[in-house]
Amino acid sequence: MAAAGGIWGLLVNGFGGLRDSGGETACIDPRLPNPWHSMRYRLAVHGSRFEVLVTRDDVSVTRISGDPVDFQIQGRAVTV
Repeated sequence: MAAAGGIWGLLVNGFGGLRDSGGETACIDPRLPNPWHSMRYRLAVHGSRFEVLVTRDDVSVTRISGDPVDFQIQGRAVTV
């Protein structure tokens, strides 16, 4: 089971671009490999749940539950 968590972390933190800024803001700046058209992942930030969709042209974050949270998405400040 720990290996599955390691793979999730590798994919989301690497290709999905998720970075921790010290607990204040979740940062997303993805780097999809050339053959991939998109990737989707879910995460929890400050007790709220989100779904992230990364495509070649865009990153969208949708709040599933909880309170709004500040993100830094490709250098832009966004509250979701």
